[in-house]
Amino acid sequence: MTDKPPPPPRTLRNHLLALLVPPLAALLLLWGHTAWAALDEIAGARAAADAAEAANAPAAVVSALQAERRATVAWL
Repeated sequence: MTDKPPPPPRTLRNHLLALLVPPLAALLLLWGHTAWAALDEIAGARAAADAAEAANAPAAVVSALQAERRATVAWL
């Protein structure tokens, strides 16, 4: 029979890394998810503001055209 060499001893550094890496990874994933949700909400708000602005823009053009027509009728 061949004797296997003993596994290398686990150091304090390895123990600490094993304890710290999983919670830090979970925290990083949670932060990333929260940041993504916040950016998505900001993008939605900007899209809504752009839609509202686009809906109000034709009203200004129509009122300007009507004022021009009134001025034309008054001139004639």
